[in-house]
Amino acid sequence: MSSSWTRTAALSVTLLLAGCGADPAPRTQVDYEARLGLVTAHPYEFTCGDERYVNRYGKRAYFALADRERFQHMSRLRAATSIFFGVQEVCKGKPDTYKPMREAVAGVRAGRYVSTQGNAGNDSDHGVNRRVRATGEPQG
Repeated sequence: MSSSWTRTAALSVTLLLAGCGADPAPRTQVDYEARLGLVTAHPYEFTCGDERYVNRYGKRAYFALADRERFQHMSRLRAATSIFFGVQEVCKGKPDTYKPMREAVAGVRAGRYVSTQGNAGNDSDHGVNRRVRATGEPQG
């Protein structure tokens, strides 16, 4: 019984040591165009790693999300740059696999992340971004 326990212990220690010194799994090669298509079609799949390593993914995802979410009183440009600002803040200290879009969008809606680019009234946004006069009538 002692030799059985010794073999099991020796095997366990060997496996433990082999696991500790092993190289981490190599990074998976990502097809650039396929990933770009995915985050454009499904912007909530965007990760902090996408933001850190390939800026082109972000731009596409931010505008796709701005088109989808339609923020009240924000032009498309202002919404997209606000989402960008939100993602920058949300991703601080988060792993590359974290998906920040839902949190960033919630922050934009709550007024925590608001860009000054594309201010209200600076561009035509199909009536979403109209200024209101003191009388309550929309300006044209």
